[in-house]
Amino acid sequence: KRQTARSRLARALQRVSYWCRTHLHDKIAKQHERLVRMLRGHYSYFGITGNGFALSSFHYEVTQVWRKWLNRRTGRGAMPWPRFLRVLKRYTLPPPEVVHSVYQDRRQLRLPTFHRT
Repeated sequence: KRQTARSRLARALQRVSYWCRTHLHDKIAKQHERLVRMLRGHYSYFGITGNGFALSSFHYEVTQVWRKWLNRRTGRGAMPWPRFLRVLKRYTLPPPEVVHSVYQDRRQLRLPTFHRT
C-alpha cells in the first residue's frame, strides 16, 4: 500500500502555513479560493488508492492551519470554534478524494493480444 512520506506531508503543510501567514489580511474568499486550489492539487498528486488516511489528515491539518492564521487577524483574541465553523460552512474546503485508482489503471493497461493466422 502506498502512502505519502511524512517529510512530503510536512513540507506541504509548511507551504500552506507560509502562504496563510503571508496572505493573512487578504479577503477570506480569496484565501478560500487559493486553499481549494492547493488541496485539489495535493489530491491530484497524492490521491492514490491506499493513501486516504494521509489525504484526510492533510485536509484536517490545512483546516487547523487556516483557523490558526484567521485567529491572528484581529486583536480581539482567538476566533471561537462556532464562528470558524460558520466560515467553513460558507467556504467549504474540498473533501479528500482518491483520484488515481490502482485497480482501474491495471484494467486500462492491458496490452492488446496478437493472434497468428
